[in-house]
Amino acid sequence: MSRKRSMLGLLALPAALMIGVAAGCDRSSTASSSTSSASGKKATPVVSKQTASTKVSGKGKGATQPVETFMSIGLADAPDQPPVMVKFPPAKVRLKKTAEGMQAVLYTDDPPEAASKDYKGNSYVFEMELAKVTEPGELNRAQYRFHAEPGSAGADRAVETNNGVFLNGWDTHLQPAEVVVAFEGEPSQLMANVVGTFRVVTADKDGPPRVAMIQAMLPASVESK
Repeated sequence: MSRKRSMLGLLALPAALMIGVAAGCDRSSTASSSTSSASGKKATPVVSKQTASTKVSGKGKGATQPVETFMSIGLADAPDQPPVMVKFPPAKVRLKKTAEGMQAVLYTDDPPEAASKDYKGNSYVFEMELAKVTEPGELNRAQYRFHAEPGSAGADRAVETNNGVFLNGWDTHLQPAEVVVAFEGEPSQLMANVVGTFRVVTADKDGPPRVAMIQAMLPASVESK
């Protein structure tokens, strides 16, 4: 899960970026975008509290199995381009007690091939400090807010960070700018709601900065230390 992402430059993101992401994601069965088919028809998955997790029989009441997760991703400065529903591996939340409360890491349970430099799947990592949470059962209604102060490095330019959303392997890094992560439910059926704006960072350094908007409701399994 903890991977070192190299510094990337800013891209003048064309309208075809999300199409390119979808095409690249289709190379992996565990991290692919289902936004288009060979016929050109869009198929947008619906993610809700009722459909986001799947019950597992024979493993106790309320048990769930990991499921693929989805994020709605669009460009803030391209309102004529509809957001794209992008597929990711299952989500996990790793909890660790700290002196102030809990450190929570929301991340994708990536397949083994994610360690390869040729991996073309999608992933995300959000490291959060939750000062008011001391036990896993207190995650319900807990919130984390990230705000890049105007004039700071994170607000004005790309920075070195492992946090954010990674599309098509290493190709595109969506770095948090103004993001809220809100948790709902018990540890056995936890939902992580992610909404906010992200700086679009890619290997192309010649284009102007772009901003992506993300909305997601992610069913997540919890592991604690």
